Amino acid sequence: MNRTSTPTFVEFKNMIATISQESDRGSVLILSAWLDDGLSEFIKHHYIKNDNDKLFNYPGPLGSFSAKIMMAYSFGWLEDDFYSDLNLIRKIRNDFAHSRGKITFESEKIKDRINEFKTLEFYLEIKSIRRRFENTATMMILYLTETDLSFTYSEICEQMKNIRDAFQ
Repeated sequence: MNRTSTPTFVEFKNMIATISQESDRGSVLILSAWLDDGLSEFIKHHYIKNDNDKLFNYPGPLGSFSAKIMMAYSFGWLEDDFYSDLNLIRKIRNDFAHSRGKITFESEKIKDRINEFKTLEFYLEIKSIRRRFENTATMMILYLTETDLSFTYSEICEQMKNIRDAFQ
């Protein structure tokens, strides 16, 4: 994804195809980077009048994923569950990025974090921990990059659940 724009449908489709061929570590790092970029774009698009990359590039005040999450939540731009899940994804990203040994979605620490996700709880029915992580992260990316804020994230999740239920 280009850091200065939201992903196109083709970029998003290519990202999903790429993720399916990645290792667990690659999947986490790529999706986390897209979430980080998506959160930057969300803040810039909705709240920053002058597009100043110095704010978002290290060592600027919003140069880290953590700082963006904290600021967006502190200003009330993110719902509690979305904030919680973003932080869990950030922690999972750090677990994968800083692990010197083998780490997978089946590692207890990772499974425990993913099982703490609050949004899209209907993904709990999905047996694969990796698929739960990827589906949740993908929905969050779509919300951050495509929303016009006319719906809350929880409203979108509820609609997704209704659509899923209609096809069962």
